[in-house]
This record gives sequence, structure tokens and C-alpha cells, in this order.
Amino acid sequence: SLLSGTTVYGSGDIVTMTLGTTGIAVNDPVSIVVSGITNPAYSKVTSAYAIEAQDVSSSVMASGTASANSISAGSISPIITHASLVAGATSNTTSAFTSANPVAVGGKLKVTFPTGFDISLAAYSSGNRGTTAAVSGQALTLTLGTAVTSGGSVSIVVSGIKNPTVSGSAGIYAVETDNAANITIDSGTALANTITAGALTPTIIHASPVVAPTTENTTATLNIGDGLQ
Repeated sequence: SLLSGTTVYGSGDIVTMTLGTTGIAVNDPVSIVVSGITNPAYSKVTSAYAIEAQDVSSSVMASGTASANSISAGSISPIITHASLVAGATSNTTSAFTSANPVAVGGKLKVTFPTGFDISLAAYSSGNRGTTAAVSGQALTLTLGTAVTSGGSVSIVVSGIKNPTVSGSAGIYAVETDNAANITIDSGTALANTITAGALTPTIIHASPVVAPTTENTTATLNIGDGLQ
């Protein structure tokens, strides 16, 4: 604070600052810094702030409003891990991060998978008791059955995620937590995983016993795990 001796008292959403040894003259600019103010735990546009100056008997001397602020989502650094990174494989997938803000029961974890993943059969497996899963396009929404605390470690496993059928970088994942009203609490992106090529199992069959030198038909059979694209 720039006003020495000022004391601060908070009650609910009202902060009262009582001036100390330094008064404020008419038309003087005022700048008072207050610590310990905690923002809302989800993204939103706040209401306007009501400000008033009172005399020692609490009579209002002057009043006004300050413009609303826009609260942004907290930042998280999620990691998406697949039990298998083989092209076309279906396996368990883990979404892990440290929560910046709390998420209540009924809040949501939303993971948007890159194009190429098939998440249509995704289902909750473990990590947050009571959680349910829903799929819309490439977005997997997990409605939490257990609350997550601020700074809490989150690691949720889902089954039924099918990898892209071609090898290479799979693209980044968008991850966010929302409250029950679908307002974003925290958000971040997870780095791309690298999909590896599947293995072929070839079988070579000759039409007749191999006798040199002969010309004959030969059949090559390949066991291709997920087809050709």
C-alpha cells in the first residue's frame, strides 16, 4: 500500500480498508495494493466492482464502479500415455496431470484426441471412482465421480482407444477440466505420441516342390493387422 498505517479487513466478498496516519486529499490519485485475494476457480467474466469511500461514521462520501475482469482458465501440463503405440492397436490410455484448481464431483475431464484415433468404444477403467465416459467425435468427456483437489495428482485410465492405422506423429491432445456447467477450470495440451508400424507375418507357398531350375506360381500371404490404407 502507498498509504501507511492502512488496515484491511475481508468479509465475504467485501474488503474494507481503514486508512491509518495518511489521509486522502481532494482530487488526489489513490493506489492501494491488497494481497491475498483469490480468483474464482474457473474461467469467467466477473461482475463490476462497487467502490465507495466512507467517513469515520461509515457515511458514504463518494462511490463508483470498476470494470469487470476476465478470469482465464488455470494452466495444466497433461501427459497422454497409450499402453500400445502400434498402428491400429486398441489399448488402455492414461490421462495424467496435476490440477491447478479443484474440480467437484460432477465436474469433467475432457480430452480431444487427434484425428486418426478411434475413440468410439472408449470406457472408463480406473483412477477416479464413479467416473463415467461419453464420446462425441474426437472428444472424450469423463464426468468425475470423485472430487479433485487443487494441486491434486490426476491419473485416469480409459479402455477402448484405437490408434491411427498409419505410423508417425499422432498430433497433440487438448485437455481441459470443466465444472458441471461446462465452464473451463484448467486447460493444457499434451505432446504428440509417435505411432509405430505394425508387424507383418508373411507366409510363402510354392505350387510344387522347389527344384532348380524351375518356374512356378508362388503365393505370398501377409497377415495384416488392420488392413491397408
